[in-house]
Amino acid sequence: MQMSNQSNQVAVQVSAPGSIGTDLALGLRMPVAKVVGLTVSGEINEQDIMQMNKNMMSLLYLDLSDAIVDNIPDDAFNGKQQLLSLVLPKTTKVVGNSAFKGCSGIEELQMPMDVTEIGDEAFTGTNIRSMDFNYALKKIGNRAFANTPLKEISFQNKVESIGNEAFYGCNLEQELLFSETLRSIGDRAFDGQRGISGHLTIPESVA
Repeated sequence: MQMSNQSNQVAVQVSAPGSIGTDLALGLRMPVAKVVGLTVSGEINEQDIMQMNKNMMSLLYLDLSDAIVDNIPDDAFNGKQQLLSLVLPKTTKVVGNSAFKGCSGIEELQMPMDVTEIGDEAFTGTNIRSMDFNYALKKIGNRAFANTPLKEISFQNKVESIGNEAFYGCNLEQELLFSETLRSIGDRAFDGQRGISGHLTIPESVA
């Protein structure tokens, strides 16, 4: 375990998956609940993520870019409204259902390059305004970005499935183009736009 902390900003290298609670307890000179900024490196698991959510009530800034984990679990940070800044692990492949639902403080997010699936309601109720979907992404779940102020999205030609109401109630102001990899668009996927402009082009590959 390696740790540094300054003015409630903490950097921790996790000694083993599931140990972040112990590592922080041993290295901190303040209660975990007072941590405002956290930078994590090393291999983590669902238990570590739940510790960050449930026990760090003052957490505003979270940098997981050097943390190692494939899946962000369901409900990982569901309802953590005070979270203002988030950097996902570079190794992320799946963002679970409702992982960041209701995290209304998040306005910017860069999707890691290896993400293949975004779960149902994963970012519903955030304040993300733009999103660049990478080449690896294949599936966007039901209501994944519903009721967010998204104005701009970019697809990189690999998306196969867009779920029901995936972008319901957004603020898209652009032309949307999809490639022949797209196989299905769910009911009302782009319904309820508050100011949509431009065109939606659906390829013949969609059933």
